[in-house]
Amino acid sequence: MKNTFFLAVIIMLYSAQIKAQNWNVGSGGNSSRNCLSVVANGPTEADILWQKEVISGMQQQTVIDGEIVVTCPVINNNDLLHGTLIVARDLYTGDTLWTKDLPVDFPDTDWRNRVSGFKNGVIYATRSGSTNSSYLYALDEEYGSILWKSADLIDEYGTESCSFTDDGNLIVGNLFNIICINATNGETIWQTPRPDAAPTSGGQEVSVYGNRGYFWIADFNGPKICVINIETGEILYSSESVSGGLVQQICPFIGSDGTVYVPRAQSNIATDFIVAYEDNGIALIEKWRVPIGWFPFSTSGEGPDGSIYTYSSQGELIRLNPADGSILNISPPFLIDEIHSPRLAIDNSGQIFVTNGGLNGTIYSFNPDLTLSWAYNVGILNHSGPALADNGTLVISSSTHVFAFAGSTLDLGNISTNEFSIYPNPTVNYLFINGLNEYENVTIHDMTGQLIYNAKVSNNQIDVRNFQNGIYILIIETEKGIITKKFVKQ
Repeated sequence: MKNTFFLAVIIMLYSAQIKAQNWNVGSGGNSSRNCLSVVANGPTEADILWQKEVISGMQQQTVIDGEIVVTCPVINNNDLLHGTLIVARDLYTGDTLWTKDLPVDFPDTDWRNRVSGFKNGVIYATRSGSTNSSYLYALDEEYGSILWKSADLIDEYGTESCSFTDDGNLIVGNLFNIICINATNGETIWQTPRPDAAPTSGGQEVSVYGNRGYFWIADFNGPKICVINIETGEILYSSESVSGGLVQQICPFIGSDGTVYVPRAQSNIATDFIVAYEDNGIALIEKWRVPIGWFPFSTSGEGPDGSIYTYSSQGELIRLNPADGSILNISPPFLIDEIHSPRLAIDNSGQIFVTNGGLNGTIYSFNPDLTLSWAYNVGILNHSGPALADNGTLVISSSTHVFAFAGSTLDLGNISTNEFSIYPNPTVNYLFINGLNEYENVTIHDMTGQLIYNAKVSNNQIDVRNFQNGIYILIIETEKGIITKKFVKQ
């Protein structure tokens, strides 16, 4: 009966992951770009699961699908065509699975290799960037082999990413048009001119909610938000100019209730606001606006309770009431250097993970009320930000390392004491347990909650040679209670 209960606890904790979310796009993690993972419990401390040295000038945004992490280190900044590689890694160990250098279709204009999205086992990558157009490639996640090349060109900016329709097709924001690409063969489903061009490169992305896409268009009175039907490509309507000016390099994001949030900023107190819009089906209606700071290529987001998180002009993270925009909490200032492109990830408990995007790159973890939980220096980040896997693993790619922090999904929150320790971790052949009394019962479950091992251990060791590589939960039943440990089998 006890074992049935403990298995039920694990299944309960992981049942939310049956419908996977993953971190499919670089900007905002999902197609609504709200930085929220509704299935992951991120790390409650800076507990490094693995780290891999990568000597690079900078890293581009990390994406995750299932058990694979994809990064793009810029190894040679002077070699635009071959100085950046697409690298696939095992989520549990960080081991390199394969690397890819995309074909060069336009030697005079092609840019660095870059990943636009990763969904349903397919990586979507391109050499577009710096206002230059190129093709989009689909790569198989297992070997990095090319599945197709898009029929049409795209010109996504280097900090941008695609979004996805509910059936997995791609929505790409180009400078002068929006294009929907068939995920199975790369053919164009529809292509619609923007009513006006995007305000600037870096402001081209489309954010998706249901059958609607939201994106910026330029206007003489200042940028507007335009709405498109992503099933048909029909332009529906647009907002009034959000504020004056021309430059716009932060994408909109959509709340879980469909509210459209627009961080409008160009380093001017007269223009820099986050604005909330209600989409009533025929128009965008402004609900409120709040002054913000200017942090280009950044992402803002939504907590699981609907709270909105963005940045003040003083370099603070601020928490806003989604009903009226009132400020609920303010973090200590952490964006204090000259260059910043902060990016967010928020887990299903409301824990916030934010990079400062600076040369002295740091990942900060804030509680929902914006008190600091932990921080860890990771090196130069540029536009790279946190990526949150469904199992709670948080991955950060910097100029020197790729770090993976163990998520709290791996800790069941039962009693734990220092009397017990396990080693080696990761392990290959045997797992040793210090502190076991004679014949105490030990169970091991995989990340789906499946029972892998159940026995009374008398010799303080467990043979794991036949375990598949991955992360496991070890549960020790004692007279005092339950101790849980996580370990990695390599």
